[in-house]
Amino acid sequence: MAEMFDINGGEMLIIMLVALIVVGPQRLPEMARKVGGWMREIRAVAADFRSGLEREIAELERPVADLKEDLTKPLQAVGEDVKAVSAEVDEVGRSFSRPLAWTGPVSERGPSPDDAADDLAKIDRGEDPDPVESTGEPIDAVEAIATEEDAEE
Repeated sequence: MAEMFDINGGEMLIIMLVALIVVGPQRLPEMARKVGGWMREIRAVAADFRSGLEREIAELERPVADLKEDLTKPLQAVGEDVKAVSAEVDEVGRSFSRPLAWTGPVSERGPSPDDAADDLAKIDRGEDPDPVESTGEPIDAVEAIATEEDAEE
């Protein structure tokens, strides 16, 4: 609206000359007062309109701010829960990264639990485990049965 009334000095001079010719010198001061009054009214209406719009916008922004606040609290609670679960998962992961002590029977032949753990560590590092040296004897009863069946055929 202000752009509509941007008038430079030369344009104002032309407007005043046209007003002087059309209205005449006797009525020019009266017309200038009327135009000034209209301008004040237009500015007052524009200011009133602007303040009303700003009040409406503030009223619309208030529920949005309340909604953001209402959503933030549960999200923070969920974030705290996620951190707690993450800490527990990390603790469980650390407990599995420690070598477990073997509590089962120890094999009299074949690799020991320590040998198996070493092989697993090598596999994790991307290395090939040590080849198992075969004595030619079956390692367990299933292999022994399979060997006997092969011998019968």
